[in-house]
Amino acid sequence: MPEGDVHRELVRLLSGRIAGDAPAIWASFIDGARLDARDGIPPIVGTHRPDVYAVMRGSGRTVIGEAKTAVDIDNEHTKRQLSAYFQHLGEGAGGEVWMAVPLMSAGTAYRVCRVVRYRLSLVQIRVIITGWLFGPKPVCETWHG
Repeated sequence: MPEGDVHRELVRLLSGRIAGDAPAIWASFIDGARLDARDGIPPIVGTHRPDVYAVMRGSGRTVIGEAKTAVDIDNEHTKRQLSAYFQHLGEGAGGEVWMAVPLMSAGTAYRVCRVVRYRLSLVQIRVIITGWLFGPKPVCETWHG
């Protein structure tokens, strides 16, 4: 599967997983023209637009989701994105950063998120990594930190 297709599929799977947490009460913003974003595209956070931005109505709990292909996890661009997302959550009502990656890249994603979060002294913000194995029925493993 080409990298662009992998990314689109990861965004789709991630948005579905976040919405599955409590579908009726989320205001969901999902990047990508082919996706059914109920409430529009995500806002810019810092200087970056996340793939998914969801706010739980009533509580203000915010989830910022980012999908990454295997070759796009451990680089400066991703670290800048994550820094902006952690800082945004650190200044707001609270929430977590979710990242969707291919299953074999979950360890790298978990490490990168934890390093960025630690450098910002924002260790109280949760990280949720979803590692996906593609197929007729995608399989997901989840790590919380």
